[in-house]
Amino acid sequence: MRTTGSRGLTRGIGRSAVVAAAVLGTVGAGFTATAAEQASPTSWTASHGGGSASGTASHVNPEGIGADLVVDGTLRVNDSDCYFAKIIVVHDFAPIHYDTAEQCGPGNIPVDKTIRVTLRSWTATIEICRTDRTDCGDPTSINVFG
Repeated sequence: MRTTGSRGLTRGIGRSAVVAAAVLGTVGAGFTATAAEQASPTSWTASHGGGSASGTASHVNPEGIGADLVVDGTLRVNDSDCYFAKIIVVHDFAPIHYDTAEQCGPGNIPVDKTIRVTLRSWTATIEICRTDRTDCGDPTSINVFG
């Protein structure tokens, strides 16, 4: 049985590391957002009962495999109930909920959330909810990639 010894093992590990880095660099390059994708915000509108909201969603600050989903807008309430916007981001089939501040009674409040996302393996929606997370309007897509 032939052994490579420590010098052969080191050379083998070195080659493996170079090959792995090249493969990761190639795979990662496919997921980098272009300048157009970073600069083009997606407009959205959502409503439920006496609450409605509109705004934009953007993919900003890309670095490596992560970036920020920035959701901006205004929630408007025209009845006496309490409303908030619920943003749902799904990473690899796992939904995570992000709630905005709540507006009770007539008035306006900003919708402003920054959420860390990775690569393009996520989807996001926004919906307007009354009182709790179960009484909500239809979800509106805020995916920023076509």
